[in-house]
Amino acid sequence: MIRWSENVIWQYFSSQTYTPKLPCDTTQIGRLRTAISESGVRALLKATIDVTVQVNVAKSAELERVIVATTVQEKAIAHPVDSRLLEIARSKIVQAAKRSGIILKQSYTRKARNYTAKLMVIACQAISSHA
Repeated sequence: MIRWSENVIWQYFSSQTYTPKLPCDTTQIGRLRTAISESGVRALLKATIDVTVQVNVAKSAELERVIVATTVQEKAIAHPVDSRLLEIARSKIVQAAKRSGIILKQSYTRKARNYTAKLMVIACQAISSHA
């Protein structure tokens, strides 16, 4: 749902005009699924497949065997506590200060490198102790 609101191409192919908002509340999908029950979901899926064959998007022979991939992969999200994000924030603050003409007594560049190295050692120790 969120991708739909952010992606102009998806909206174009679904014959929509671009709107940077969701078409409905995401909880409505779950409520609909609960309201129509499992048999209703099956009927909706069957109707979708029938229409797909009728408008020649797919042949019925192609739909005889369907492989469903249910593997869920977590996104590689860098959380705000990560030292990398803190280093990026520190360097941007230093750059903004330089652009503004503010003279900093210390930019913490060397200390940040040392802290990063120490954090890596601690993280490796924590991982090896759990293994």
